[in-house]
Amino acid sequence: MVALVTGTMMSGKRDYHWYRRHREGFWGHKLATNPAQNVDYSNNVITNPFSCNRGRYTDWCGFYQSHNSVIVSGPL
Repeated sequence: MVALVTGTMMSGKRDYHWYRRHREGFWGHKLATNPAQNVDYSNNVITNPFSCNRGRYTDWCGFYQSHNSVIVSGPL
């Protein structure tokens, strides 16, 4: 399962951000080129991306189901 949020960055531009649920029950995310992590902006383990501290990603889009074979890739 994944979750999608959007927000307005300091530059004034809109951005989106994905969270992914892990088998162990926590959620992970990755900002730009930073390593993936399972904590929110308050450094708490993410158990629910809807209620965690998402920083500037304040607009909730929803939960979405995906298949394990789906690979998410950035620009080539």
